[in-house]
Amino acid sequence: MRLTLLVLLACRCQEGASTAPPSGHYAGAEDLLEAALPGALEPLAPLAQGLAGDAADPDPAGQDARDRLHSALGFAMVAEDAEERADAVAGVAEACGQCHARTGVTAPALAAPPWGSGPEHAVAARRAWWGTVGADAAMRAEALGRLPESPPDLVAALTSCAGCHEDY
Repeated sequence: MRLTLLVLLACRCQEGASTAPPSGHYAGAEDLLEAALPGALEPLAPLAQGLAGDAADPDPAGQDARDRLHSALGFAMVAEDAEERADAVAGVAEACGQCHARTGVTAPALAAPPWGSGPEHAVAARRAWWGTVGADAAMRAEALGRLPESPPDLVAALTSCAGCHEDY
């Protein structure tokens, strides 16, 4: 029994070992970001509602992060303008990032699009979001710095994106 426990612990702590959440864990979170970027209000509420019903990690230590996440998702369901959508989606990313930092999950940052895979401002906005979700401060800071006017945080970045795209 002790040997099994030691082997399991060694595998979890091994450098390069995956700390990815289970498959399907809040699948669709990126869709929430995509719905907020162009400033389209209609798809945001159902996406947030779907994520709010997702099964979460049963670890009681994560309850505070889940409460923050569900609060941000609730705000996303009733957001009325670009600024509120940006605030809600950034709140979702921050709640995810807080839980991921607590549990050592690093996989979300791997989902970020690589530089050069699209218009720089669009890739930067997505990388800022994934850096927040993945608790990767360096990725988030680099991405924010490459956005027009270098917004100070994800809320300002997403507000700027949504405001610009609402004009189209």
